[in-house]
Amino acid sequence: MRTVSSSIGSESESLLTCSKFHFEEKVLEKLVRLEHKVEIYEETIKKWENLCVSKLEKLDEVQKQSETFFKSMQVAQVQEEIRLNKSYNEIIDGFKSQIKNETEFYEDQMNNLFETGSSKIQTKFQSFEEQTKLLTNNQNEMNRNVLNNVRINITNSFQNMESNQNALSDIKTFASKLAEEGVKIKTLERQVADSNRKVAVTACVSSAQTFSGGVVKFPTVYLNLGIKDIATFKTSGKFVCEFPGLYYISSHLRTTTRNYSFSVKKNGVNIAYSATDDENHYSTNPISAVVELQLKDTLYVVAPSINIDSTYS
Repeated sequence: MRTVSSSIGSESESLLTCSKFHFEEKVLEKLVRLEHKVEIYEETIKKWENLCVSKLEKLDEVQKQSETFFKSMQVAQVQEEIRLNKSYNEIIDGFKSQIKNETEFYEDQMNNLFETGSSKIQTKFQSFEEQTKLLTNNQNEMNRNVLNNVRINITNSFQNMESNQNALSDIKTFASKLAEEGVKIKTLERQVADSNRKVAVTACVSSAQTFSGGVVKFPTVYLNLGIKDIATFKTSGKFVCEFPGLYYISSHLRTTTRNYSFSVKKNGVNIAYSATDDENHYSTNPISAVVELQLKDTLYVVAPSINIDSTYS
């Protein structure tokens, strides 16, 4: 029993020793990995520190260069201001000296002139006074003559202006009348052109029929001369005047309808009448009229309750 107990105890101790060694090995391995990562982080931090230091050094260098540049500019500006002030003072001093010298020179000359020519000046002044009086008298006389001439010229100018204004008024009146005559001539020319304009249409009924509403439609157009809106005429049967003037309308209606009247209307008012034959066969019934039309007047044939043949209508 003791031997067995001893064997079991030794095996347990061996297992504990192995487990402890394995745990320490794992811990050591983790510590090594952690230390490696720490080293990597430290190297990265050093690189960033070196980079930041380099950037800061460059910024310091740029700042120093800027300060040096500004100082040099300030020094240059101060030197330039000193130079300009000095040059300006030199110019002012030279100018003052020149003015002083010239002033003294001219003062000396004036004193000499006054001293040497006072008698001549007095004599000339007296002569000048006499000449001035004479010229003044002559000038006064000339001024009076000039004023008289100016008055005469002004009077004549006003008279001429009045006559010119009257002439201008006559010219304006004539121009106004001429413009009115021009408008009348243009209107007359337009009327002559409209009256000489050729307008004509020849059309027929398309099929035998009795037209509802009585207005005869002629959709088959054989000739159209000078009519722009021919489509309205073809669909409605109404001719709409596009150019004022004297028009001649003629229509022939072939029908077997007996004893029915039909007419030509202008703007809804009858201007010509006709009627169908009383015999029981086809008859061609004419109607015509001469009428003066104005712009937008309508002209059409009205044949209510009449069956119109398309062959000769």
